[in-house]
Amino acid sequence: MSSPAQDPLQQAIQRRIRILVLVDAAEQALIAPLPAASLHMMAYLSNVLAPVWEIPVLEGKLLKKEDGPFYPALQADADDLIGQGLLTFSDLDYRLDSDHQWRLRGLYSLNHQLADPVLEVVRSFPEELQICEFCQELALSLSSVSNAEIPLLGEEDATYGDAVTDTGNVVDFAEWRQTNYAANAAHKLGSLLRRDGQTSPGEMIQSYISHMTRRLYAAG
Repeated sequence: MSSPAQDPLQQAIQRRIRILVLVDAAEQALIAPLPAASLHMMAYLSNVLAPVWEIPVLEGKLLKKEDGPFYPALQADADDLIGQGLLTFSDLDYRLDSDHQWRLRGLYSLNHQLADPVLEVVRSFPEELQICEFCQELALSLSSVSNAEIPLLGEEDATYGDAVTDTGNVVDFAEWRQTNYAANAAHKLGSLLRRDGQTSPGEMIQSYISHMTRRLYAAG
C-alpha cells in the first residue's frame, strides 16, 4: 500500500485522478451529473473512510465549514480538468457561502471521449484499481440519498460532525491526529453485522452511509 505523494505536482495529479474516479463512480451509480457540493462531500468521504478499504488517505485534514466539506485545491483541480476537456460543467451558477465567499455551483460529468482513456490507464495499476472499486462502493452507497442531501451528510459524520471541532477549525483525522471517528464507527457497525464470517469493507461502508442517512432524516 503506497503512501500519498508529498510533492505538490504529484499531489495535484492524485487529486485530479481522484476527481475523475469519483465522477465516473457517480455516473455508474446514477447520481451524476454531480453537483459541486456533492463532489466535495464524496472526496471527503473517500478520505475519511479510506482506512476501511485499507487504502492511503489522500488528504487527512480540511477546514470545517458550515456549508460542509470543501477542498480549495480540489476545486482548482476540477476547474483545470474542465479546461483540459476531461470534465464538463453544466447549469453554471454562483452563490454566496457561509464565509461570504462566492462559490461556483454546477453539475460535473465526464467527457468520456477524453476521460475514458485516462481512466483505463488508471485502472491498469492494481493500487489505483482498488481505489476505483472503493469509490464505486461509496457512490453506490450514496445512491439512496438525493444529490441535494449528500452534502448535508457531513453534519452526521462522526468526524466532520464532531461537536468538539467548531466551524472554522481544522478537522484532522490522518495527519497530526490519527483518531478517525468515522472509520472507527464503520468498523463498529460492521462488527454488529458480523455473524459467522467477517464483514466486508463494502458492507461496513454501506452500513455507515445508511446510518448517517437515517440520522439525517431523523434530524429532519
